[in-house]
Amino acid sequence: MQPISPPPQAPAVADLTAVHLRTKPAVCTVSFGTYSELRVTERGRFAIFGPRKIVAYLVQVAPYRALYLFRTTPPPDTAQRLRGVSAPVDLLYVADTRRRVDKTMAALRFLKGEIGEAAIDTLPDIFWLRLADSIERRGGEIVYYVRSLLDYRDPLDFKGPLDREPTE
Repeated sequence: MQPISPPPQAPAVADLTAVHLRTKPAVCTVSFGTYSELRVTERGRFAIFGPRKIVAYLVQVAPYRALYLFRTTPPPDTAQRLRGVSAPVDLLYVADTRRRVDKTMAALRFLKGEIGEAAIDTLPDIFWLRLADSIERRGGEIVYYVRSLLDYRDPLDFKGPLDREPTE
């Protein structure tokens, strides 16, 4: 006879992050990341994300746009507040030009096709720091840099970025 396993636990409400989706005065959308729920209230539409999810939040006010790349439920010492986001987040990168927004989105699309969205959520912070450095460089070969980051092996511990546990 097998023991009865408890039902899977839903994330605590405190672990959820709501991202406001709006069209006026700024157009704010989720460009990357899968939300667990879409809530419509009298204040607008909100995309609800679970803990430790990677999200790209695009804010557009013609002719400007910015992309905020962040991880939900950050450690307390790295938490940042963003307008339109219900809880503090771990801000990984801010793309503030059209070229940087395009390169960031190209990198995220490549990652999604290469390793899948669930694996993207587990990439360590050092990966995102190195990706931000690659995005800031001149040239448009971001996929080459992302592939090299995924293939990187640390000579001290013989593990690549995908073999590591997520940082807390």
